[in-house]
Amino acid sequence: MSFKLACAVFICMAVAAPLVEAAISCDVVVARLSVCDLALFLHMSGGPLLAECCSNVRYLLSLPKSQADRQALCNCTITHDHKINVDWAAASKIPEVCHQPVYFPISPNTNCSKY
Repeated sequence: MSFKLACAVFICMAVAAPLVEAAISCDVVVARLSVCDLALFLHMSGGPLLAECCSNVRYLLSLPKSQADRQALCNCTITHDHKINVDWAAASKIPEVCHQPVYFPISPNTNCSKY
């Protein structure tokens, strides 16, 4: 009897596991990127990019563990950038300045479903 119960529990877990998607919260992404908003402004004025911005970019890029996570991070980033009317040319340079390759382009036309 307990073997059947254990099998039933295992099957339920196996079926439910794919339903858990995108553990990345846009609130976390926006909170981490808000530091970069000021950093971008200062950088465009000739100042250095804040180290905290680069640290947050590194942290955010370490989060995705699945395609759903990558798409969530991409969507949250692009949506955030649209909301604050980011200077897209400057924002697209953050990965290079921070020495952090990003798997999606920082662009208003990015289709996050591709990543």
